[in-house]
Amino acid sequence: MVPMLRQNVIVHEISLSSGTPWHVYIAAVIAGVIAIGGWIVVHRTSQSRDLKNWRRTTLLEAVSTIVETSISRRDHIQASIGNYDRFTIKQGYEVPSEVRESQRKMLAARYQVQICKANDVLIFAEEIIKLHARSSDAIQRLQRSYVETPYEIVRNMTDEQIKNNEALAEIDIIRFDHNHREIIRALQVELNLSKDKPSTGDLRILHKHLRPAGFNNKPLG
Repeated sequence: MVPMLRQNVIVHEISLSSGTPWHVYIAAVIAGVIAIGGWIVVHRTSQSRDLKNWRRTTLLEAVSTIVETSISRRDHIQASIGNYDRFTIKQGYEVPSEVRESQRKMLAARYQVQICKANDVLIFAEEIIKLHARSSDAIQRLQRSYVETPYEIVRNMTDEQIKNNEALAEIDIIRFDHNHREIIRALQVELNLSKDKPSTGDLRILHKHLRPAGFNNKPLG
């Protein structure tokens, strides 16, 4: 009886001593925590990289759309230039559908820039859109300036008002080129391609210096 009891005790001791050591469990837990933490870091890094790539692509496409559409719209307007190298609108003139569509495209691209929070890019996107909005308003005023009388068709604008509206309709090339150049510069800074920031000071003062000689700011129409 005694030897058998002794044998059982020995087997029990062997069973206890052969179990997995506690430090192995701790190591496994630590490895699991490290693996989960690494996954979280990689996941967040991947998300951040994807967001940066999306922002970069969106800004490139938005600015390209604004500049290309702006140039296209002005080209359509230039096609209506009359004598003396200035915009001339004839009675019954209809704005081409491409011109109307271009303003919608620029506005949609402007909202994309705003979503990306590229503030300097947004400033010049809005300036470009303003030039075209003023052009559109001027064209509408010129269209409405024709009045039919019992004897003839006359215009209810003075020569100076017609000239100023035509200048707005055509879009001043100096402001046009300046805003295109600065929006591209702002984009390059946003994409870390350049550190040469655009001139985003008081644009009213800036445009005053850019205004061609003889340009008149009197109320139009």
